[in-house]
Amino acid sequence: MGIRPDEPDWRHWLNDFIVRRQGDIDRILAEYHVPLVNADGSIRVAEAEPDGYRMADYRAPTPPGLRGAETVGVAEVERLARADAILVDVLPTPPKPDGLAADSRWVPPPHRSLPGAHWLPNVGYGAPSPEQETYFRTRLEALTVGDRQRPLVVFCQPDCWMSWNAAKRAIALGYRAVKWFPAGTDGWKAAGHELVTVEPAPDPATSTSASKIAN
Repeated sequence: MGIRPDEPDWRHWLNDFIVRRQGDIDRILAEYHVPLVNADGSIRVAEAEPDGYRMADYRAPTPPGLRGAETVGVAEVERLARADAILVDVLPTPPKPDGLAADSRWVPPPHRSLPGAHWLPNVGYGAPSPEQETYFRTRLEALTVGDRQRPLVVFCQPDCWMSWNAAKRAIALGYRAVKWFPAGTDGWKAAGHELVTVEPAPDPATSTSASKIAN
């Protein structure tokens, strides 16, 4: 929803409110079977929110919201970052290309994320390994210093269930201020903001990098 800079203040407030709560608005409309419309005017098929975790085909349209979490847009993430919220990037580490010799050395491309974000790769699978679950739990405890009221902004890329799963898992771990940012790094960049290179967050329990428990 775009407005001109010279519009009345109440219209700016309403526009910001809609952007911040778009996911909740879409979820409510979907529950009442109201058709949702894409930017090009086509009808959007709403993805139903599952009871459990997404177990496969992670790069696919996601539900408009997540029960127990607040769905946020770029403007709200900006505000949350300024308010010292914890930004949690859960995009998985890229797989080693097919066809490489077993003894060949492969250097993954740099991972670009939001400034100040903590990259916790491979924690958004539907059934993570015990090591990945422990990494996610202990890393969140370290980042929040045990404060489960501390806001967590969980994201990866658009149409990616990894962030949805991870946000749902954070709720199950008892975090009470989980924010899901479905637009992720692509939405942040499209809004004119910079991305920076980040490394996997170290595991506070073992002092090893997350890359050692990938996949």
